[in-house]
Amino acid sequence: MHLLKPFNTALATLVLLTIACSPSGPVTPDDAFVRMKRAMTESNADEVIALLSSGSLKKIETITRSFAAMDSRQIGALSRSLGVSAEQLKRMTPRSYIALQFNIGKSQGKDLFRDMMHYKPVGTDLNGNEATIRLENGISLNLVREGPYWKFDLERL
Repeated sequence: MHLLKPFNTALATLVLLTIACSPSGPVTPDDAFVRMKRAMTESNADEVIALLSSGSLKKIETITRSFAAMDSRQIGALSRSLGVSAEQLKRMTPRSYIALQFNIGKSQGKDLFRDMMHYKPVGTDLNGNEATIRLENGISLNLVREGPYWKFDLERL
């Protein structure tokens, strides 16, 4: 029994190191695609946000700030069109904006970005800290590396 004690300690240490050293984000563009596809399928706004580049998040923040700056006539028309209250639009965050996009896609039966994720990748082009995933329908998705992780770049759409 005493012979197994060092083995158990070594095994526990190995398991902890494996967990601690495993990446928390996508370390390849293809991994980012797989994660985004899963996030879109599950309508997981938090995961989508985690997979967007900082520039993409700034772009979404600009959109959501523009809602708060609208006059009452504009915000009223937009809220009726989107089926959410004017107050929700004025307090919208990037996460709630993504969640709203999921709801709009479901209610209208079309979601361009989610639909793109159903096509298979046919190739990935790497150029330093930028990558392009080419899909079988001819659409290309742009990614950038931020630190060790690959993120989707909506700025070049």
